[in-house]
Amino acid sequence: MKRVAAVVVLSGLALTVLLAAEKPKPAKPPAEDILMRAKLASSQKVLEGLVEKNFAHIQKGGEELVKVGEANEWVAHEDPSYEHFRREFRRQARKLAAFGEQQNVEGASYAYLALITTCVECHSHCRDVLRIAAEPPNLKAVPIPTTEGRLSDEDRRPVRR
Repeated sequence: MKRVAAVVVLSGLALTVLLAAEKPKPAKPPAEDILMRAKLASSQKVLEGLVEKNFAHIQKGGEELVKVGEANEWVAHEDPSYEHFRREFRRQARKLAAFGEQQNVEGASYAYLALITTCVECHSHCRDVLRIAAEPPNLKAVPIPTTEGRLSDEDRRPVRR
C-alpha cells in the first residue's frame, strides 16, 4: 500500500513538473494586429489584380480595405495627423474599389500608389512621432557657464554692427 501511494505521489509530482515545463500558449494577437494583416492581404490582392488586369480582384481588394479602414477596433489616437491618415486611407480605398468597378487600370494604379504612400507615412508617424510623444522626456540639468570675475562697464555696453 505504501508503495502504491509513493508511486502515485511521484507520478503526480512528475506530471506537475512536466506541465509546468510546457511552454505557455501565445496570447491571442490584438485586434489591431489582425486588422493590419487583413490590410496587407487585401492590398496584395489589389496588387495581384493590377498586374494581371483582374478588375474583380482590384474592386474586391478595395472594398475589403474600406471595411478594414472603417473597423472600430483601431486604437483611437487623439492626434490630428493620425486621423488625417485614417481618412485618407479610406478615401483612397474607396477610389480603388471604384476604379476596379470602372475597369480603369491607370486610375486604380494611381489610387493604389497613393494608398500605399499613405500607409508608409502613417506608420512612420506612429512609429517616430506618436511613440516619441508617449515617452517621458529625459530632462537633465544643464550647467550654465560662468565668467570669472565681474564684467566691466565697457563689456556690458551694446555693440553696434
